[in-house]
Amino acid sequence: MEKDFLICFLDESNFFRKEVIMSKDVKVYISGVFGGRTVDCEVANLSTGLAGTETNWPFVFEAPDPSFSHPKYDWSKGEWVDQSEASQAQKLTSLQDAIDGLKKQAGAIVEKQKTIEGQNATTAEMVNAIPRQFGVLSQQITTVMSQLNQLTSYVSDSKEAATNE
Repeated sequence: MEKDFLICFLDESNFFRKEVIMSKDVKVYISGVFGGRTVDCEVANLSTGLAGTETNWPFVFEAPDPSFSHPKYDWSKGEWVDQSEASQAQKLTSLQDAIDGLKKQAGAIVEKQKTIEGQNATTAEMVNAIPRQFGVLSQQITTVMSQLNQLTSYVSDSKEAATNE
């Protein structure tokens, strides 16, 4: 007859995670500090060989991806990661690609900023030209008004002279 037992799972900060009642051998994966040593990934059975150890076990029920050559559980993300040199090299390559992409984006942003600065300078020149243009226009209106006044005066003088004759 198999023996039932209760396991309380704690996270790395000793906060209660969950309680599981086991009634058979259960395969788990140990990843973390276990028995005073750091373990990346070891397989164990809960019902055998672990009963007398501390209760803060770094157990994971899900198996790591079989393609991982050096698996380790990332407790902050809640997932298995591959710590192999090939995986690290691939991550570095991916990071370098991401950095190169960000550099291109930064270059494009700088170019857009230069274009906008040029447009802003042009707009400022146009805004500064408006008062000068109003001055020229005002001067032209004054000239036209003066000419109209002269014409009106001439017409008026011509009518007066015609009426006096």
